[in-house]
Amino acid sequence: MREGWDLVKLGSLCDIQNGFAFDSKLFNNDGKGLPLIRIRDIKRGYSETFTTEECDNAYVVKDGDYLIGMDGEFNIGQWKSENALLNQRVCKLLPSSKILPRFIYYYIPKALKDIEDKTAYATVKHLSSKQIKEIHIPNISLPEQQRIVDILDREFAKIDALKANAEKSLQAVKDLFQAMLLKELEEVPGVRQVELNEITEICLGLTHTPKYVEKGVPFVSVKDISGGKLDLSTTKRISEKEFRDFPYGAKPQKGDVLFCRVGTIGKPMILEEDTPFGIFVSVGFFRPYKERVLNSFLKYWMLSSIFERQVEINVVGSTLKNLNTGWLKHFSVPLPPLEQQRRLVDRLDILYRKNCTLQDNYQKTLTLCDDLKQSLLRKAFNGEL
Repeated sequence: MREGWDLVKLGSLCDIQNGFAFDSKLFNNDGKGLPLIRIRDIKRGYSETFTTEECDNAYVVKDGDYLIGMDGEFNIGQWKSENALLNQRVCKLLPSSKILPRFIYYYIPKALKDIEDKTAYATVKHLSSKQIKEIHIPNISLPEQQRIVDILDREFAKIDALKANAEKSLQAVKDLFQAMLLKELEEVPGVRQVELNEITEICLGLTHTPKYVEKGVPFVSVKDISGGKLDLSTTKRISEKEFRDFPYGAKPQKGDVLFCRVGTIGKPMILEEDTPFGIFVSVGFFRPYKERVLNSFLKYWMLSSIFERQVEINVVGSTLKNLNTGWLKHFSVPLPPLEQQRRLVDRLDILYRKNCTLQDNYQKTLTLCDDLKQSLLRKAFNGEL
């Protein structure tokens, strides 16, 4: 923070309009009524959910208004669409004439993240309008606010253009791999359609939360699986004694195909090491019948649109998607003979490595863009711009 700046509570410069508890029975996806802003709509700036329910004009959001999500991740965003309605657990900023709304937009994300990190939760974190009003913000002149906003708008626009190009290239790389993967799977000779439970044992993790300890055996959940890798650096731990009592289906072994069945469904990875760990029910693993299927073949099948299409049909949950094992076991797999699987996997391994290298390069560009934004924000509010 720049030396000499006075800090005041946001509530002294800006009021907060909380959302209304609209009746979900009146929601529709047919465009009837007005769009309804839910938490997931804040960052993207538009909604695909509508309601015919009438309400006070105070709950109407207009193009350009600034909103904050109050559950899960505490994000601030600018509404960029037609008039819409403010749903519960979303709030709207009502700045006074003493502060620019865009200055608030740039300044408070770090404060919101600090609140989020400190908020205890059982399932979902909650933010209150009182907490938002308690955020301290620089009480500086409007011309100085405008100067900072103008600089950040200009520089962020350049970064956003670079980021958009990287995102476009990243998606093109993903699409190319998906097309090549699908072509390989469809053209391999000797394919027969089988159900998943005919070629592998499907195991899910522990259905209850164990007692955590400071040191012990890792207890893996979906947050520990990313990019085909297992990251145990922040994984919670359980005692070795409790791990020994875990059921068979909660103890993956080397060679198993680990996957997520909650949230982002799939994300398959083959366990290359025999490091003992337990899994929560949000994670599962396939233990292939080796005389029928290769674990690498299963991985590529899960990465393909063949698997994704079946997930879309069978997944349940609107906010947190999950895949029922009863349906999963009946998923259809285009299974070639083992020798054809080996040849196919050899070709796909080469394609996959090249694709991952390209994706990593574009992902580094995206990370760099985010880092540049954070650096600019630090300089702006340290008085270095």
